[in-house]
Amino acid sequence: MKKYSPNLVPFAASSPGALPVNEIFYSLQGEGRFSGYSAIFIRLQYCNLGCSWCDTRYTWEKNAIDSGHELDFHEIVARVKKLIPASIKSKPHIIFTGGEPMLHQEQLPELIKLLNSVGFDFFEIETNCTILPNEQILELITWWNCSPKLSNNRIAKEERIKSDVIQLLAAQPNRDFKFVVRNEDDVLDIFESYGDWVPHDSIWLMPEGLTRADQLRAMPEIVELCIRYGLRFSPRIHTLVWDNERAR
Repeated sequence: MKKYSPNLVPFAASSPGALPVNEIFYSLQGEGRFSGYSAIFIRLQYCNLGCSWCDTRYTWEKNAIDSGHELDFHEIVARVKKLIPASIKSKPHIIFTGGEPMLHQEQLPELIKLLNSVGFDFFEIETNCTILPNEQILELITWWNCSPKLSNNRIAKEERIKSDVIQLLAAQPNRDFKFVVRNEDDVLDIFESYGDWVPHDSIWLMPEGLTRADQLRAMPEIVELCIRYGLRFSPRIHTLVWDNERAR
């Protein structure tokens, strides 16, 4: 197999009171425990891994990255509020995604507190589990959507597996571990790489696939693997409904 080397844009810290935002949009959470919940996604720039099958290369790859915008926290809150339909009666979840949003953990607490002051009270974060959370972010995040990487992403093991981060997050009550898989070998990779740290009942399998057709083709096998090993299954609702459309 040809060696894979992600063409990562170097991380650049944002100004105080601001974050590099790729996009903000209103939709449904499409994956994991809270799939189907209304949510506002705040997608941030930059990643520290750059998986070979990544569907958001426009946040980190040199020849694909969107320019994005450095937005101050008050502008982010204003955009979030503007997205909420007048017809809904409760505040949607806020989901920090990327890229790898934990690259911005020093700035996120101030934004979360500002969002909380205007009524938002459920904050999810998507993370590849390679950056150790500090105490403040651990306290403020409502739910951790942990997505450690397997050998199928073609990133070196020492870069994608950080045992101290995995063990810290696994010890939290408010987390799940969601793995992108293609076949049974990937499931065995989960057990071999993470089985000593991640509780069996917190493991979710999600089919690899960037398009609706890919998902529909892969789902039967992954569902059977969930049944065989007693694991949870996560669809990708947004991909099934809107294919690979942005901001969905």
